Amino acid sequence: MDKQRDTVESMFKREGGDGRAQGSTWPESRVFAVGVKKDMGYIDEYAEYVCNVLKDNGLGGKEVYVEIVDIDRLYEARGGWKALQRLQCK
Repeated sequence: MDKQRDTVESMFKREGGDGRAQGSTWPESRVFAVGVKKDMGYIDEYAEYVCNVLKDNGLGGKEVYVEIVDIDRLYEARGGWKALQRLQCK
């Protein structure tokens, strides 16, 4: 499972990723967070895409959630975590 998580996480990095993600992490065992620019657009569709990537790599299921987060807010001092979208992968 760790190898699968590492593989998926590497697909959503700033360098060598899918071109939209600015980074990713597993903040909880069943939550995969992907940081993007808030003005990227199509956030809902992107969350669906991330769920499909998780499924394709054996990590999908109804108990897995994807959070698309505002990466700029994370970088601000005390900006905190702001989910732009949270989707339960089915």
